[in-house]
Amino acid sequence: MQAKLNTNEANGQLKLFPISLFGSVMGLSGLALGWRIAFTQFHAPFWISQAISVIAILDFILVAIVYAMKVMRHNAHVIEEFLHPISGSFFGTFTIALLLLSSVVFPYNSTTGEVIWIIGVILTIAMAYISFSRLLGQKINVLHATPAWIIPGVGVLDVPVTSGDIPFPWVHQVNLLSFAIGSVLALMLLILIFARLIYQEPIPKKLTPSLMILFAPFSVGFLGYVDGIRHQHIDLFASMLFYFGLFMFCVMYFRVFFRKDLTFGPAWWAVSFPMAALANSSLEYAAYLHTEFMNFVSLFLLGLVTLTIVWLAIRSLLHQSRGTFLVG
Repeated sequence: MQAKLNTNEANGQLKLFPISLFGSVMGLSGLALGWRIAFTQFHAPFWISQAISVIAILDFILVAIVYAMKVMRHNAHVIEEFLHPISGSFFGTFTIALLLLSSVVFPYNSTTGEVIWIIGVILTIAMAYISFSRLLGQKINVLHATPAWIIPGVGVLDVPVTSGDIPFPWVHQVNLLSFAIGSVLALMLLILIFARLIYQEPIPKKLTPSLMILFAPFSVGFLGYVDGIRHQHIDLFASMLFYFGLFMFCVMYFRVFFRKDLTFGPAWWAVSFPMAALANSSLEYAAYLHTEFMNFVSLFLLGLVTLTIVWLAIRSLLHQSRGTFLVG
């Protein structure tokens, strides 16, 4: 009898397992890439980026296995999630995780990195197409306009971010295509989301951490523009993207982390990748400016996102041990 209860409980936990937990892979991968930059720029210990890279890969494997089990046992629920106007956008976290993992893996096995990147590009552009077509194909409730809508657009912007090591001659055109799609989509959706946040009721408390996604298009856009389009050349437009992303981070950080009425759950992992993207963009901007102040800002942001991800991991493990993580 007890065994049956345990099986039912585990099955219930599996049904609750969200696709958004691929956001943890995004955050860890972004952090690994950030420490890789810090090694080159500030001679940070190389083992830090290596260790985080291994953790990111293992995290992806674990989340992928668990979600594959959910697909097999609760496929109707997965389809319902995918078709939902809010949770459906979180499926973009899987494709973004693939793109970021390609950059993590590439130094160790270039062929594997290239294969993962190509798969990630195809799925990411397909996800953006599906998401945008869905918006145009049906009447949308304005209350469904949440920061999660930006994820497919940010995903396409990650294509040029992660293409730096890919040697194929057609990569630059793919970068241009992806940057065009991602930047315009992000701009359009940001307008809709901010209109909803200003004129309608607040988003549900459990989605409050996703407010941090709102500065991701600027930080990721900076990285994509500088790394994938301009080939490490920072101009006025790139500077505008960086500084507005930094401004938006300051606004959203206090709106999320200083709230005392929020419960902890999977949605909190949405803060990790935007912060990692901002840290990475600040490291690249510091290399461009060569000032002590920007060096301090970039290292501060890298340290902050590192501590934040450690905090997220510890709290996730503690809540999961109590059986309260997936219901948070």
